[in-house]
Amino acid sequence: MTPIADIQVPAWGSRVPVLAIDGDTWTVQGPETRAYPSGRRKLKADAINLLSLCPTRVALIATHAGETRGSPPIPEDAVGEDWYEARQKRRAQLLWCSGNGWSVRSV
Repeated sequence: MTPIADIQVPAWGSRVPVLAIDGDTWTVQGPETRAYPSGRRKLKADAINLLSLCPTRVALIATHAGETRGSPPIPEDAVGEDWYEARQKRRAQLLWCSGNGWSVRSV
């Protein structure tokens, strides 16, 4: 599964890839441990630093109550101000989906 963003988990003191969002539950790729051999963990939104959310350039698909919406990838040639604006727009999309109970994953 391709990460849709990177985010900081304060309890771990590190940034980790976000694999999916399901409402206020975020699936992240954390360190592999005996309790979590795959490293994947589900965290509630209050356990992560939402201000540190940095989206990746992948295409997204969001679903909720039978409705599906897509978002194209951020263009590879977006740099500087274009990258900043695209990243802010994608960040707003992810936070809106999380706050409104949508599920989000990469295509």
